Amino acid sequence: MRFLIFALFFHCSIMVPAQQRHFEVPMGWRGKKMELHTISNKNKTQSCTFAVNSDSIRAFVFNRRVRLIRQFGLVRNSSEKILGGFIKDSMVYLFTKPAKDELHSYVLEIATGKIRDHYIAFDLKKEKAVENISAGDRFLYFTSNKNTSEFSIYNFTGEQQWDTLRYTFPPDRWEDLVTYQGFSPVASVKKVDLEGEASINTAVKGNKLYPRNDTLFLVMNNHRDSTHVYSFDLENKKVNTWLIKHHEHVVPPTIAYSDNSFLLRNKLFYVIVTPDSLCIQVVDLYTGAINRSFVANREDEISFKNTPIMQEGGQYVSGTKRELGKTKQLLRKMVNADAVITATMNNSGQVELIVGSYAKLSAGGGDMVFASGSAMTPMVVVPTGGVTRSTWLKSARFKTLLNASTFEHIEGEMNNSINEKIEYWTADIKIPAEAENLFMTNGNYYYAYYSKGERKLIILKF
Repeated sequence: MRFLIFALFFHCSIMVPAQQRHFEVPMGWRGKKMELHTISNKNKTQSCTFAVNSDSIRAFVFNRRVRLIRQFGLVRNSSEKILGGFIKDSMVYLFTKPAKDELHSYVLEIATGKIRDHYIAFDLKKEKAVENISAGDRFLYFTSNKNTSEFSIYNFTGEQQWDTLRYTFPPDRWEDLVTYQGFSPVASVKKVDLEGEASINTAVKGNKLYPRNDTLFLVMNNHRDSTHVYSFDLENKKVNTWLIKHHEHVVPPTIAYSDNSFLLRNKLFYVIVTPDSLCIQVVDLYTGAINRSFVANREDEISFKNTPIMQEGGQYVSGTKRELGKTKQLLRKMVNADAVITATMNNSGQVELIVGSYAKLSAGGGDMVFASGSAMTPMVVVPTGGVTRSTWLKSARFKTLLNASTFEHIEGEMNNSINEKIEYWTADIKIPAEAENLFMTNGNYYYAYYSKGERKLIILKF
């Protein structure tokens, strides 16, 4: 009965007037091979959405109010992988990967409508590609070298201009950074540069990359009661590293545990769980000072949650939901699987946390996904500006609302997240898997998608 009431409340809470179309353009594209990528400039006052199919690219450049100011058409080789780009000095830069030892850069001149392109010799030799990030006024490409334990950042600031920051990890930290594909170690990290809620496939990772203007943070949760932070200063080519000790909640070595963290602005939101207790900390990234702690024991009601604990997915079936009534049920699932925490800012300037567990589904039902400890962890590349849908395929989780200044818990009901609103409005629309984006400009969310039914690029304003 409680679940039926909760489900009814959830359904009614998003019954608001229909979302207005902010922009639309007929394209007439058919087929399954379609992508959208959206990049923004450093100040989020301009954006460019790339619509991509097997043989062409169309680029739509928008101002801060997401009004179209220029569009471009490009011929695409179907083998070229779209990586990302940036916007700077009235130019849009796009990078693609046509072959193993080269990159292809495009420059779109917003003022004149002219296009130029270059092929860049880019021989990685024994380096393996790890990730890439569109970072406002630069494009970052990451590699790792198993022979030297080296992590490299290629920092592109122009069509053929880049510099390289290399860092050699100590042996123990290198082992924390990699997973093994067969007998070969490959650096395993996830980038966190999406708008809205992060997907569970990103959040579950113990190693995450966060771009912050001219700095890149690598945050690693691989050791009991601690978080290791690496700060890569791209302008000065310096690397700083420090250890945050979560000393208020030390877990004895003999007790099973699971932990994880998520960086939002300059605060690290950290969760650690044992079979007997759950602890959430808000920690200053630079000083390690604990600004706020929340603790619940296995027999306690979680006083700092704003929603019920919802279990999604069974042992063999995804999509089923039920409410968990006891804290100890959640603790057991988090310890036996992987602890996950995400943090986002809502439209009211409050911090929303999702705290819970994540475990891989058995092959008997649903999509096959892998938890963070798997030796076969895939590197999933999300389209630039990509929006994530409900990928919490087997999890138990709750939401918490915090004051963004004091980090005190705020009582009351929570509004639907931007991701939940998008899922509601697009429930009956046929959208290719990679043909949707979420981006922010001028303080507003914009959701772009390609409608297969209408064969249009459509942008909604939220």
